[in-house]
Amino acid sequence: MSFKLIKKLILLIYAVIKIICVVLFILICIILIPVFLFVLFLLGTWLTSFIHPSLEQQLFSSIDKKCYQEKACKIHLHEITSFKWDKAYFFNYKGRYSKQDIKKITGVTGDFKQDMETLVIFTYQGNLVKYDLFRTAYDYFLPQSGTIKSFNINFDTNKDELHQLHYSGNLGDFSENISIHYYHVDLENDILYADCDLETQNRNSIKACWLSFTNLDQIHLYNPKK
Repeated sequence: MSFKLIKKLILLIYAVIKIICVVLFILICIILIPVFLFVLFLLGTWLTSFIHPSLEQQLFSSIDKKCYQEKACKIHLHEITSFKWDKAYFFNYKGRYSKQDIKKITGVTGDFKQDMETLVIFTYQGNLVKYDLFRTAYDYFLPQSGTIKSFNINFDTNKDELHQLHYSGNLGDFSENISIHYYHVDLENDILYADCDLETQNRNSIKACWLSFTNLDQIHLYNPKK
């Protein structure tokens, strides 16, 4: 075999190796760059939720710390919120509230897009301070294992509870199970019941924290006869 032929063979092998290296590099980039970006996204999301927790996370953490495994726990809503407000509204996740409905009740407008979520609105001196949409406990997807945290607001009551709280209307207007239309809480009447429960389903655990009314001035009921 001549020297020139050997040289051409070596150059050919070098070119093939070079092409293979370039192809491998491109394939690695195609695979690793999306993975790297996804990891950065998860890290950014975690840091954001850690440094600036959502309203839902703030309420959950505060109630969990104060009321977990404590019976008949009561909290002042203003003590577990980090901003200034004088009125708070919680709208039933089963409702379909238009912007006009919300403005009529709260006096404020906003881009409120409720879809089977609890709408929470805080105002101060007639101005919108903060609003959020809370998922219900039933919307949480159960992974194969692990603990899921959820925060919820109670929108159910019954005739016995209304009777104990001295409801002045006609209880005959309602069926046994009664839905709460919305909450209206102000600083002079912001004591709410709070509770946290841990429920285990197979290998999953759901830790749910709740807020509920303590008196009838805080809630407006769905009355089927009105």
